[in-house]
Amino acid sequence: MADAKRRIEERKGRQVAENVGTGTDVQVDMAQSFTRKGGRQEWLRLAKRELEQRREDDARPILRDREDRLFEAARRLEEDHQIEVEANDAYERWRANERDTLGRRLKGNSKPYVGTELPHGTINLSDLDSRVMRTQGTPPRQAYNAQAAVNDRQVILAAEISITAPDFGHLAPMLRTTLHGLRERGVTETPEVVLADAGYWHTAQMQAI
Repeated sequence: MADAKRRIEERKGRQVAENVGTGTDVQVDMAQSFTRKGGRQEWLRLAKRELEQRREDDARPILRDREDRLFEAARRLEEDHQIEVEANDAYERWRANERDTLGRRLKGNSKPYVGTELPHGTINLSDLDSRVMRTQGTPPRQAYNAQAAVNDRQVILAAEISITAPDFGHLAPMLRTTLHGLRERGVTETPEVVLADAGYWHTAQMQAI
């Protein structure tokens, strides 16, 4: 990667865009969110969600130069791989000290997980943040998942864009965004009813709401 950047910079007479193609240290601490139901895969999923949230918070304009975008795509793939390794190591540390409901140690109850040595996955070079999404009855397409909250008169109170296709898990974040927006506009009353279709069902979020 470093050699490829050097050769491109020599050819173009300029540096590849700042912060493109450089590694990023990712710290993982998922113990607070872990429900124990999903095992190692849940740990990896939560870590990836934390990484995506960090990218969303640090959103930047899409780079205009294709080779700059190519290096940024490579950096993100490496970052995805790094977060997977870090999350797995964190899970192994958690498992080594955790006990089941009968007080037995968890270590040794499952086969060791061996991750991949190289990053895997695909990234769209035109829009690095979008994802391939599938909707029933339509072919896969590069897209975002748009969320909106409205009142009983269909007035939009909040809107968000997500890069995860299912609506599952978006109910609580959208409610928080809606309440925050209302408070900013001086509306202090709490909504009495929240309606959403079945795709938003998330037991923990429903109980909390």
